[in-house]
Amino acid sequence: MKSDIEMNLKRLGMNVGSALMITICPFGLPAAESTGANEELISLPVRVFRLKSDASEKINCTLDNPALSKLFAVANESWEPAKIEWTIESVRNIRASDELAREFDAVPGGKDGMRKGVQILSRIYSADGFLEPGFNLVIVESMGPGAGGLFRAVPDGEIIYGNISPRGKSVPAILAHEFGHSLSLPHTIFETNNNLMMGAGPGRKPTRTKPLTESQITLARTQAAKGVPFRPTRLNAPAAPDKLFEYLDRDEDGTITVEEAETKQQPYVRNLLRLASRAPGDSLTKNEFDLFQLRNKRKQPPSNQGRRVAPPVSQIFSRADKNDDGKLSAKEAKGHVPSRNFKMADRNEDGFVTQDEMIATRKRFGISAEGFRSGR
Repeated sequence: MKSDIEMNLKRLGMNVGSALMITICPFGLPAAESTGANEELISLPVRVFRLKSDASEKINCTLDNPALSKLFAVANESWEPAKIEWTIESVRNIRASDELAREFDAVPGGKDGMRKGVQILSRIYSADGFLEPGFNLVIVESMGPGAGGLFRAVPDGEIIYGNISPRGKSVPAILAHEFGHSLSLPHTIFETNNNLMMGAGPGRKPTRTKPLTESQITLARTQAAKGVPFRPTRLNAPAAPDKLFEYLDRDEDGTITVEEAETKQQPYVRNLLRLASRAPGDSLTKNEFDLFQLRNKRKQPPSNQGRRVAPPVSQIFSRADKNDDGKLSAKEAKGHVPSRNFKMADRNEDGFVTQDEMIATRKRFGISAEGFRSGR
């Protein structure tokens, strides 16, 4: 009898014999919500592209097949409660030209640098070889200090993952996190208990596995059932921001639901709930809505806040504080904080920098904890 995975691969027209199959291994998952006992396992094939280069250690992926299988197995542990399994359909090696490799190595840090780096990588691989339908994963050795991975929703919906994370080691939870983005899950706003989809900030810990909520599981399984990565669509709000909640709360019970929305507004409400990590059958209270709006407003700095000149302090510490002691040594800060800035922030000259010290130093130069330079 064929396994569910084999049947799924055959349905998608793949060569079962050539696929590298991964088995989920439950190694003591942390407390997390799980799907019902009757839910079927959804198996999602992933075509893996390992980038190779003789000219760039950052590009040249050193993951061999056994290590790649282990990476998927550990990433799958976080998805086991959702009964979603990521399987390797095939592995392809792509060699980068020396010219593009040198361009990638020269990319500076920060968001602008990350954007440019991704553009360079996309010139190395080609979507022509992507698995359709299915998921595609591009692996480099390191994406630098800015990030460990990302989901490039458009134009082709691939995941780019760095084998060596900003913490200086392989972190399968980063891959599991990016898998979540490909299944429509955004960064969390309300869940801070080391949730798989947390961005940078307090509450995120370097654990082997991370939990998902029932709402996240519902959203992920809905997208997974389609067998393709999530593609965002722009939906215009039906009212001004300060009037939106009252407009959508048609029954005036203090919550927003899809059910109460006008038929033409239901896609907007479903997406609003999704962005708040809520399933279509959930609701959003006024307090949650206000927090959601505030979070989105922070992502778009007002004109008097100026431009972002540095990453948020919380993000730096979540990535660089490898032993999670709440402070950075000069060694931990390397690649995340310029040495000159580290020395300025170390006011008591104890060889370490705390978040408070870094925030105070930024304040002296008119830069907020979130990394925005004050307007003048």
